[in-house]
Amino acid sequence: MEHVGGHLPFEVDVHEYLESGVPNRVTAAVNNTMTPHTIPPGEIIYHGPPDYPPGYFEQTIQFDFYNYAGINRAVKLYTTPETYIDDIAVQTTLLNNGNAQVHYTVRVGSRDSMADASCAVSLSGTSASRLHYGMTNNEVSGDLIVQKPTLWWPWTMSDTPGNHLSWTT
Repeated sequence: MEHVGGHLPFEVDVHEYLESGVPNRVTAAVNNTMTPHTIPPGEIIYHGPPDYPPGYFEQTIQFDFYNYAGINRAVKLYTTPETYIDDIAVQTTLLNNGNAQVHYTVRVGSRDSMADASCAVSLSGTSASRLHYGMTNNEVSGDLIVQKPTLWWPWTMSDTPGNHLSWTT
């Protein structure tokens, strides 16, 4: 497996590479070779015989600092159940009638097809909820309507700072 770009956190599923019941070794290799597509950008110029040994290259850069390489943050290995919530995306819209629409997409991680699975979504503090049966591409999406929400304001700027809603999936 490979991940390009190392300045932001990322995760990968390694279960297919591990063997249950025996010690496993997970090895990470890092490379700070810069190309026109990396941040920061650079260029690799290959030179060959007879002036240079086979495989010799030179890296050119357009900045005035050293591009360090290595793992600068903690690496965490964690387990998940066979089926788990992989991601939730939420987008809110205030409707013309004073209600609010909450559009959501729930992506479920699983090694099996989720075509027969169910997913319940609700917002506590409201009567908004939905129950989904079956998923397409391990995702469900939909909309919840919140009746006449009290819109959020910083608590120091309003006597009614707004609804505090909890998301349950």
